[in-house]
This record gives sequence, structure tokens and C-alpha cells, in this order.
Amino acid sequence: TPSKMDNRPIAVQKLTNGCACVSKNLGLTELSGRDMANSAPIDVWATSCAPCIKLMPAMQTLSTKYAARGLVVLGVAVDDNPGLVQQRLRELGITYPNVIDAEGSLRGALRVKELPTTLVIDRAGIVRLVRAGGDAGDMEAIEQAADALLEETK
Repeated sequence: TPSKMDNRPIAVQKLTNGCACVSKNLGLTELSGRDMANSAPIDVWATSCAPCIKLMPAMQTLSTKYAARGLVVLGVAVDDNPGLVQQRLRELGITYPNVIDAEGSLRGALRVKELPTTLVIDRAGIVRLVRAGGDAGDMEAIEQAADALLEETK
């Protein structure tokens, strides 16, 4: 059953131009630094999580493929080391926005219990899909959900 995410401010560190900024209170719609025009896959990951790292290049491909249609992919690193997060993003060639949730407040708000977890959230804040664990069919399901939302907003 789809659930609505509230937009209460959550303290995260936002990564901008290769540096971690001071924690700011940001609502879900502000996390990417731009309007989440149509839908937003949110990928919750950690630098020490092998399935997370394996999934990220496919999330980058999704981000690139659908960016012109208004899709915003957002990464949420649940690490407390901004330097390590930055290094991993560079190594993987990840260019979609990422934030650091060192205190776990965003992870808690999104009800994430397993890594990686990807949620597809529509413009109204309704969670349309949750995939956890980095299983083989996850990326296909995530792309189908994102594409369906983009079709709804045409």
C-alpha cells in the first residue's frame, strides 16, 4: 500500500561540488537541491555495503537516461565520513545528488531497515515502490516504477 512521506525537516549533510556542507534541515523535496519534478528514486546506501556499491552504477544510468524527463535520483549515504563518501562517489562516477545521513534521521524517517533500499516517491510524496537488499530484479522494478510515474505526469 502506498504511504505518504511527510516533509518535516531532517538534518543531513548535503554534498556540493566535492565537499560536505554543514548539516542543514532539509525537507524531502529539498534534498536534491532542486524541485523533484516528477518522481524521485531515493537510494539509501553505505560505503561498506557491497550490494549498495554494485547497484549504484545502474542508478547512475537511470539518472542519466531519465534526467531530461524530470527524474531526480537522490543518494542517501548512511556513513559518518564525508571524505569516504566523496571518494566512493568519485570512484564509481556517480553524479546524481547525494546527502550524508550520519545520524540516521533520514534513514529512520524513510523506515529503512536493510541496505541498499531504494524508494520511488512521486511528486505528492507518495511512496510507490520500495526495494531492499540489492536483489537481481531490483533495478528493473525501480526503472519500471520511475517510468510509470513519468508517464503519469506527461
